[in-house]
Amino acid sequence: MNPKNNDVVELMLTTMNQDNAVYDTNDIEVAKKNNIFDERIRYEPFVIPLGKNRIVKKLEEEVLKANENEEKTIEVENPFGERKAELVRVMSMNEFRSQDINPFPGMPIEIEGLKGKVQSVSGGRVRVDFNHDLAGQNVKYTFKILKIGSTPADKAGMLVKAYLKQFGETTQKIEGEKLIVEANKKVAKTIDYQTQKIRLIGDTLAIVPEVKEVEFKETYGVQN
Repeated sequence: MNPKNNDVVELMLTTMNQDNAVYDTNDIEVAKKNNIFDERIRYEPFVIPLGKNRIVKKLEEEVLKANENEEKTIEVENPFGERKAELVRVMSMNEFRSQDINPFPGMPIEIEGLKGKVQSVSGGRVRVDFNHDLAGQNVKYTFKILKIGSTPADKAGMLVKAYLKQFGETTQKIEGEKLIVEANKKVAKTIDYQTQKIRLIGDTLAIVPEVKEVEFKETYGVQN
């Protein structure tokens, strides 16, 4: 079965650069095999709403043609655009020190909403490249759809799992036009949880049009 626009899919995805080296993956075995495993990363399927410009256009077109559990590899021409010289900037070290940042080559940074990487540090100057790492390259993607969500209940459940699973087990149900999410006292209600909860609400209302309201039922207490 092929997914359709407005469906939600669970997607395993590996990205390779023009030299066929793995740049990014959500598959833990692929990460370990290619020596890019990072214990700080959660390796699990991406939950992607289709038709919402969440992934590269050509990749999304191919996902819409794929069947569940079918692995495909495609090559996309220059999906991140050409490299732009104006996106390589030389900045004063004082700009970093004023924010208690000690820059070093290879350090990822974000300035005024732009994500970049420090290229060099020398003589009080910091050279930062704000181009995407894969800009100017053809990119290969290997992907597999693990699950397709088409009904409101399936889509809402997949979104809840994607945003809140890391904090503990939650349950959800749809009653009329309302999604009700229950989080017992074992769910870690941290600042990150609150942030993810806000994102879940926004995505649910945007992606599941049958849901007009989201309600959280949360229990707080001492954990045994």
